[in-house]
Amino acid sequence: MKIGMDLDGVLADVVPSIVKVLNKLGFDLPPNYINQDWGWTDAKLPPTALSRAWDSIKNTTNFWESLKPTSDIVSMAEFFWEKADTVDIYFITARPETKGRTARQQTTNWLREYMNFPQGDINVLVVDSGMYKAKVIEAMNIDASVDDHGPSVCNNKSIRKHRAYLLEKPWNQYDSKSYGLKTVKTVREFLELEGLI
Repeated sequence: MKIGMDLDGVLADVVPSIVKVLNKLGFDLPPNYINQDWGWTDAKLPPTALSRAWDSIKNTTNFWESLKPTSDIVSMAEFFWEKADTVDIYFITARPETKGRTARQQTTNWLREYMNFPQGDINVLVVDSGMYKAKVIEAMNIDASVDDHGPSVCNNKSIRKHRAYLLEKPWNQYDSKSYGLKTVKTVREFLELEGLI
């Protein structure tokens, strides 16, 4: 069996790092701020704020290695240690390149550290946009995937025989209601529904 696993918002807690970048640019968000939609509209930022933040991220050396993990990393690490030899796990992420190592190498290093330095291969696939994940999933014949981005999950579920799940987050509540997606609250729930644990 093959599974696809998103990173940002699923295993990597990217929002606090974006908040720090925004605050360094002169905005005043609380450190524990969590966006309630993809456009961060409740933060009442000026129209260019997020694009300025992403420009700053691209100029930060090895930004992707600095992220903190979500609590779901524990389940993923346990699963990887137990099943890496029997299940092909692909970490599929839409991350821009930053200064320093490639996004793929940064992601691999990050996963290796937070999954307790497993000996197995860590398969990282970096795409330009979440909307391209479906092409990767189809080409790799991945059976099931979990992601926090509703439009990506919609694309993924259109693949014949593929089972796509949306990981529920505050910023994707509209996605789950609008697109009628299968949702899970945790990575562990996804793995259980797939009969993997």
